[in-house]
Amino acid sequence: MTGNTPDRFVAVLAAAAMGVYTLLVLGATTALTGAADACQSWPACGGQWFAVGSLDLAVVWGHRTTAALTGAVVVAAAVLAWRRGESRRVRAAVTTALALYPVQIALGAYTATTPGSTALAAAHLALAVGIFAALVLALAWTLDAQTGHLPSAEWEGDARHDGEASDPGTGPLATAKAYLRLTKPRLMWLLCLVAGAGMALAGGTALPAGEALAAETVVWTLGGGVLAIGASGTFNHVLEREKDQKMARTDDRPIATDRIPVRNAVAFGLTLAAASLAAFAAVNLLTAFLGLTAILFYSVVYTLVLKPNTRQSTVIGGAAGALPALIGWAAVTGEVGVAGVALAGVIFLWTPAHFYNLALAYKDD
Repeated sequence: MTGNTPDRFVAVLAAAAMGVYTLLVLGATTALTGAADACQSWPACGGQWFAVGSLDLAVVWGHRTTAALTGAVVVAAAVLAWRRGESRRVRAAVTTALALYPVQIALGAYTATTPGSTALAAAHLALAVGIFAALVLALAWTLDAQTGHLPSAEWEGDARHDGEASDPGTGPLATAKAYLRLTKPRLMWLLCLVAGAGMALAGGTALPAGEALAAETVVWTLGGGVLAIGASGTFNHVLEREKDQKMARTDDRPIATDRIPVRNAVAFGLTLAAASLAAFAAVNLLTAFLGLTAILFYSVVYTLVLKPNTRQSTVIGGAAGALPALIGWAAVTGEVGVAGVALAGVIFLWTPAHFYNLALAYKDD
């Protein structure tokens, strides 16, 4: 077994889990927007392959294509797990995911050709969640076996030595990765999930009976959300570059290490912010206003005002993570509803526990 094999297995497992997560999002989008009505046959749509004549069909084919690609990755994960002789529980979890996957495909096919069946749709969703859970468990157990015995430098408060920092490399690809890192991509999926929950809640409770959530609303809202998160993250990198240089957790960030000039980062952030507001405005002006509020709150109120002045910054700053719920609700209804505020409140209350765990892990920073 080569030294790179464990990393390859973890990467394949992570790709499989994220593929299934993407399928969950695409499946929910297909159901909520009524896009499934555009194609009530399987595997092709009316005998045609990849005929994308509308946004609804694009959503349908995106879902089916992702399902095929993810299936191949799940197979690869199972093969690697058995070839590498992983622990019994890891092999059991991956094998369970592999066994359930064709059942999930069959359910999806039957659901597509039998529109209007709530029970089938619920079973399809539940099975997808089960597959996702199995892959996440396999990934967690694998990582625990590989790293659980190692000491945590952050927990012990040890600073990263310059010689231990990974070389980011040079060239266009390295530069692109640096710019991507500015956008804090790990936050994107979580906050887009919150916005998606807001849209799903509004679509299921606030829309008139028989009216489906428009696919354009989902695309523009989530697209605007990704861009807004990217802009906020970039501004955060710019404004905290000096502090980032002093902390082991952040001293290798692109601006802290001068891989990206401050002027370029500011221009990049402004471009992302403008694009996000344009995307939100394509939905409605209230969504655009809430999007601008989220960018300003995270970049100015949280980063510049709260963090340097109060230990409660992470509590109050949780409002930035809760705003996507309101954005999702407003995108569908055009107003800020009680249910949207309630969902935002749940996210707000969850935030302190999330941050306090990070604070324990990085207490010296």
